[in-house]
Amino acid sequence: MSTTKPSIVVKARLRNFGNGILEVDDAAIKFFVETGRLRKHRETIRNIPIAEVDSLERQENDLSLTWKENNDVFAVAETSKVPEIHERISEGLKQREKPAENVAPETPKPIDNTKQLVQEMTFTIEVSNSLFKILEQLNGRVNWKLVELAYQQVDQATTKLRSLGTNFTFLELNPISAALQQRNPKDIADRSLDALRAVYKHFNYDETAPTEIPTQNRPNRQDLKLLVQAFYVWNDLKLGALVSDKDYEKEAAELLKLLAELAKQPTSKINMDAIETSYEKLSLGKDRQKEGLEALKAILELRREDLLQLVSNASPETPQPN
Repeated sequence: MSTTKPSIVVKARLRNFGNGILEVDDAAIKFFVETGRLRKHRETIRNIPIAEVDSLERQENDLSLTWKENNDVFAVAETSKVPEIHERISEGLKQREKPAENVAPETPKPIDNTKQLVQEMTFTIEVSNSLFKILEQLNGRVNWKLVELAYQQVDQATTKLRSLGTNFTFLELNPISAALQQRNPKDIADRSLDALRAVYKHFNYDETAPTEIPTQNRPNRQDLKLLVQAFYVWNDLKLGALVSDKDYEKEAAELLKLLAELAKQPTSKINMDAIETSYEKLSLGKDRQKEGLEALKAILELRREDLLQLVSNASPETPQPN
């Protein structure tokens, strides 16, 4: 059985359009732009199936693709990535020319992966929370000891996440570490934001993943995915309140939407009345705003504890949050 390689994602410029993100996998070449500060909203500009590519040419950092009588030139920002991208597309073109093997596709088997999913949730929330702590500490006068402590927490949580398997190598901390050594607040913030975007993108789980054994007393993939996202947006909202972000109201509405989805999950005990009461405080003065944020976090923490308890009843080895 073949192993799917991870996508190559780089900053690039599409000729006659402008800057964006180029993503290349075994099936397609995609170019998109993102809007939003952290949880990027994607607008796809090009989605070119490799099966429709007629030719590929490279000149320094420029990759020229001809497809369906169109010609697009992508100028890749990272020179070191150009050979890898060129090879990936070229390999896709070669594979296209090979005769298809008559192999019956494997049917995903139901799996009971609750423990694995809860470990992902626990460690990912730790990573996300700590990255946001770094950003908070960089606002105003910087306390470098607290920034370093938050980075250590990120590193520890990332190590635990990677111990679960090779799927978690997407999170690269070296750029943050290098910026931290240089005591460069802007660079540290930029690299931390890159890591947060990678976390958010990765944990929009693949819908084609093997199906899980349905149960009434255990959390499922959607339940855990929503909780990871809700903690992420809560942190984003808290940071937005700190820096007076113009998207604060949109983030607040997004958090309410996620909490409402969490409340619908089979094992949920979340009370929508408590959520709405806390949510209303977010649009009031700073004191009430802070009160509302803390109340919403308490709801999320309670939900996390409920999920951990459900799993610990079946497995005493489930990790507890820091």
